[in-house]
Amino acid sequence: VPIVLPEGEFYEVIDRSGRFGGTLTVRTSAVQLTRTEGRDSSRVSLGGGLERSGPLGLGVLLRGFADLDADIYSANDDPQFPSEAVFRLRPVAGIEARLPFFRSSDGLSEIIEPVVQLVLAGEETRSGDIPNEDSQQVDFDETNLFARSRFPGEDRYEDGNRIDAGLRYQRITDIGWAATATVGQVFRQKPVDEFASGSGLDGTTSSTVTAVSLDYRDQIGVDARLLTDVSGEIARSEVLGRYQEGRLRAEGSYVFLRDDGEEGTPVDRTEIAFR
Repeated sequence: VPIVLPEGEFYEVIDRSGRFGGTLTVRTSAVQLTRTEGRDSSRVSLGGGLERSGPLGLGVLLRGFADLDADIYSANDDPQFPSEAVFRLRPVAGIEARLPFFRSSDGLSEIIEPVVQLVLAGEETRSGDIPNEDSQQVDFDETNLFARSRFPGEDRYEDGNRIDAGLRYQRITDIGWAATATVGQVFRQKPVDEFASGSGLDGTTSSTVTAVSLDYRDQIGVDARLLTDVSGEIARSEVLGRYQEGRLRAEGSYVFLRDDGEEGTPVDRTEIAFR
């Protein structure tokens, strides 16, 4: 286990709203990993981005963004990686379109919203020279369906051109019930080699993400997630439930993970928990 020290990060959002403005972000980070045996590595990153949103007409909402990040990596005591510093640029730009439909009646509000996002990202050419310390485990679900990169860290990024498409639904009643649902998929120009076969993101067409949530005030809650591959088979499913009444609180969960030899799980796995 490496010692992570020092580590620092700075992130600032600058609002430049106006006719030709937008939201400007500036970020920088640095980290050093030291091991008693084996590889030591370090990274320094500096980047920024610009984002702007606005209506197009006919109810369409547009959001455009552009980011550019630069990284300098260094790795020692590992012949797999070069001993000299490695420099990398990570450009990405995209545009997102939403078309929300709203309906309201006595005690009920509903929103259904199709979302399409086009992302253009520079090709990753230095991954073989950079150790992957923080982006080994990728979880694909509704929370990162429209993320610019689904890798959790900085060592890997999602390159290439793609379209992210999804549909969101929300229903709220005046007696306290609320329901949300999301379904979506990713379509690529070419596969991203860094994604494992069990991630749901390998290939040119991703697995389908489905998520449903049901809540009643602060008392009852049920969250369900499903990941189905291109053949329709279930790769991952999860159901979380909770109940609270006064000082009484109960939670339960069910998780199914299909076998994945690349992730070290050669057989299907099911977990059930209560507390």
